[in-house]
Amino acid sequence: MKSCSITALRSNAYVIVGEVELSGEEVLLTSKGRAIAKVVPLEDEGTLKPAFVKEVQRRLKKDRSLPAEDILKRLW
Repeated sequence: MKSCSITALRSNAYVIVGEVELSGEEVLLTSKGRAIAKVVPLEDEGTLKPAFVKEVQRRLKKDRSLPAEDILKRLW
C-alpha cells in the first residue's frame, strides 16, 4: 500500500486520486508521520455505495419485516 502526506494530497489531488482509480491500489494518508485516513477505490464503478450498504439492501429484501436494529445486529 502506498502512503502519501496530506500536504502532497492537497498539491496533487487529481494525480493521487487518479492513480487510486486506475490501479485499484489503496493509498494511506499521513499527517506528521501518523496514518489518519485511507483512499480506496470504489467497489462498484457507477455507485458511491459501500459494500455494507448493498448487503443491508440485500438482507432487507430477503427478510422484509425485520426492523433496522435486527438487521444491523445480524451484519455485525
